[in-house]
Amino acid sequence: MSFDAHLMREYLDSLGDDEVRANLFPHEVKPEEDLLFQELANRDFNSTVTDLELDIMDPVVKILLVQTSVGHAQNGHGEFFKHAMENGVPAYVYPHSTIPDIIKAAGLSVQKTKTARRRLIDNVFKWVDSTLEDCFNKNNDEKLLVFDGEPLFGVNFLGDIPVSPRYALKGMVHAAYMDNFQARTGTLEHFEGKAISGEELKIGGGESYLVDPNLLFMAGLDYEFLAKFAHDEGSITYLRDLGVIVPEGSPNAETAFVRRREGPGTSDDLAFIAIGSLYGQTNMKKGVSALLGAFVVDAADTYDKCVIYPAEKRLDEKVGEHIQEKWQEHYGRPLVSQQEIRTVIYLSAKNNSPKINVSSSHRRFVQVKEGKGDKIRPTVLSHIAYLEKGPIGNYRIGFNQVPSKKFYSVTDKRLEHLKDVFHGAK
Repeated sequence: MSFDAHLMREYLDSLGDDEVRANLFPHEVKPEEDLLFQELANRDFNSTVTDLELDIMDPVVKILLVQTSVGHAQNGHGEFFKHAMENGVPAYVYPHSTIPDIIKAAGLSVQKTKTARRRLIDNVFKWVDSTLEDCFNKNNDEKLLVFDGEPLFGVNFLGDIPVSPRYALKGMVHAAYMDNFQARTGTLEHFEGKAISGEELKIGGGESYLVDPNLLFMAGLDYEFLAKFAHDEGSITYLRDLGVIVPEGSPNAETAFVRRREGPGTSDDLAFIAIGSLYGQTNMKKGVSALLGAFVVDAADTYDKCVIYPAEKRLDEKVGEHIQEKWQEHYGRPLVSQQEIRTVIYLSAKNNSPKINVSSSHRRFVQVKEGKGDKIRPTVLSHIAYLEKGPIGNYRIGFNQVPSKKFYSVTDKRLEHLKDVFHGAK
């Protein structure tokens, strides 16, 4: 396998200053050939499975938590941090590790794990098609977010909460677009780069691409590097020419997030609540339905990171596009307008005012207990309680462990502007 060093230098030059080169991580050995990585990854995965209690079905737990462990490996957390402390070294960090690397180290089958993750997403498409048919046939009866007898993504509480089909579909569309780079750019431009306070607003973002892990390794690049530095069209072209970004159907292709614009993104927590608030103004059942629909498609974005037949366009985006296209074909208009999409993105931007840096992962949305900590309600259900003005409780949200009191206080202040933002988003 050849590698063009001159082209690599041009690519790095396209990214900008010396900080870029300082973040290159030269790799001496691949994770699958590194005995220490194998030991720590196996230990981390097993401790993660043991320490965390999630409100999801047992068969789904392990195929989700391999993703938690790769985050630990790439950032030096969990057992990777613990082992470093025990040996008096700064950190054991493997930014070039992949989810398949963790799967192998855990003694699981990569093919079976990828297939199982893809099946969970395929079930969402099947639920969507069935629900669209219900809507087109004027069957608006409430239904569960369940397919073939199982709650979507194995999330137990989804089997207990009936939803309005139309509004669950609306929430799904929102989740598909809230991370979309073009939708974020359009929102930023529509509001002329101004926050609610009138200050400058930045909304960072990026896109998913398929990469060849072997070429990524040869280049001394890694997933954290691609996610950190903003890539313009020229930089993306360099990655294609280098063979790092590959077309669909390429052998060994894995999904990678490539940053396109620097800056904080959006908060999934705020987005879910904004979606629920937007549609729950006259009937909170509609709002809760939309929130749960968004939660489901956001979960698809998590599992999409490691599946058989990966696609360059994220599968969660494809769910949203599919709903919009089918609704357009039947009714002559999309289910969710650009005005609605812009409203949610704007209100959930972390850098809007008041600012807040929190965004729960799917794992944290369904988590009920960690280690010896107290058992808590899944974060998604707390967000629903907030919408329904029920008791919320004191707990911490997201990786940054933001106190719930602080988060909901910021949410209150953001939602005071819901109607004005909606009118301004037209």
